[in-house]
Amino acid sequence: MRVKSEIAYNAESQWKMVKGLADASAISIESASKPGYFLRHKDGKVWLEANDNTTQFKNDATWHLRTGLANSWAVSFESYNISGAYLRHRDGLLEISSISTDLDRQDATFYVK
Repeated sequence: MRVKSEIAYNAESQWKMVKGLADASAISIESASKPGYFLRHKDGKVWLEANDNTTQFKNDATWHLRTGLANSWAVSFESYNISGAYLRHRDGLLEISSISTDLDRQDATFYVK
């Protein structure tokens, strides 16, 4: 399932940052309403999928938590297995890409509670 980045306040839009599946010093983003389902990148897009326990899935579903690229009091998520590629929203969907413009930095900055 492709993940839309629209803001909605219901169980389907709630996420938990948990210990990284591939590296405990990083994080993975798990669905609050579907335990065992994680945000993972594949072919440049971000998907919500069940953990299949493969090394590839664990690597794709692990993120380095970084200081927000557009605001230092927010966060950005750098791909664990593609250095310099960040989780970002574009046209209502989540994807990963390298960051080079101010708009890229804004799209790759998230405000978490």
